[in-house]
Amino acid sequence: MATLTQYASPEVERILNEIRVGESRFNDELRRSNREDAVLPVQVRSEDATGCWAFSKNVSEHGICLITPQTFQASDSTELQFCGLRYELDMMRATCSWSRPFCNSYRISGWQLDSEIDVPQIVQEDLWLDLEQRSIKRERVAIPVVVHQKNGQPKIHCFSRNVCTSGICLIGNEEPKPSDFSLLELVRSNGERSQVVAECRWANCIGQSFWISGWKFPRLARIQNFQKRYFQDVLQSDDA
Repeated sequence: MATLTQYASPEVERILNEIRVGESRFNDELRRSNREDAVLPVQVRSEDATGCWAFSKNVSEHGICLITPQTFQASDSTELQFCGLRYELDMMRATCSWSRPFCNSYRISGWQLDSEIDVPQIVQEDLWLDLEQRSIKRERVAIPVVVHQKNGQPKIHCFSRNVCTSGICLIGNEEPKPSDFSLLELVRSNGERSQVVAECRWANCIGQSFWISGWKFPRLARIQNFQKRYFQDVLQSDDA
């Protein structure tokens, strides 16, 4: 990935390099079947009628890899549904095959689906979200991201779809405010969290309740200025 010093600070480049190293461990994971990248929101419904929303990292005809804020154990059974698409898919019955900590607030897990899914259709929907034209190539990165807004506004829990040294694309279940600066807390699999200020340049509703947004990293001097003005106390709490 090219270094864009006119847009990004060395701190942003360092953070992205650390994220890249962490993501590489998932590419080395052995699987019995080929998987396709599909970074999409997923609704998880548990047996006790509670649920959470998660996001997928990859899919196959009979399986899906998820990152969730909720703890699941091997043999747990649930229903899953892809969200944020141009049409609504049916709930899918699934059984947890394995689960391990992703960090102190999230879990990564593999799920066996009771029925086949149309992988090309899911991949096509995933690609559709990236149709906007960019002048800079971006890397696919799927990690949790907490958006800390200014002036005591509620946090927004998101996940990343892609990133480069000048910006990042996020999906969350609340609308961010365009033309505003927020502190993005990037959650890595080893439990470490990195913070960088970014400006929301655009936000579009996808599906019925999710928002995809594009964020730009400012220059180093502006990062330090906004951190000092707005976000010096926002990360004193350890909760996600």
